[in-house]
Amino acid sequence: MQNKIMKRKKRKYTNGQTRLMQPPAKYQEGFLTKMDFRTEKFHNLDRSFQQVVSDLGGDLSRLELSLCERFVYIEMLIRGLEIEGANGDENAFLDRYIKLSNSLNSICAKLGISRRKPEGSELQKYIEEKAEDE
Repeated sequence: MQNKIMKRKKRKYTNGQTRLMQPPAKYQEGFLTKMDFRTEKFHNLDRSFQQVVSDLGGDLSRLELSLCERFVYIEMLIRGLEIEGANGDENAFLDRYIKLSNSLNSICAKLGISRRKPEGSELQKYIEEKAEDE
């Protein structure tokens, strides 16, 4: 059996750039920005990313954004495994599933699982300060 490396489908834009139709086989930083935004896969991943960022309060550091992106990527891999099921070697399936689940759990522990309240707007802070002064 030969190892066949699947070429990732790309869509060519009129300006000559190409975008990935599917997420990369291995994690790449900024993979969402390299995907074709017209695909359903992109919309699902982007929606998930936006929800995670929103749950964490919205104004995140670069490190937190990177962890959110990794969370979305690993979550996608786990969903794919669950859909695919144990077709073939069940031990290999379970091993990969457990490794991915542990990675996801580790990222959740770093980000914090509970929702954070978004910081108030500048206007809201200004009104509160004025109310305290009076």
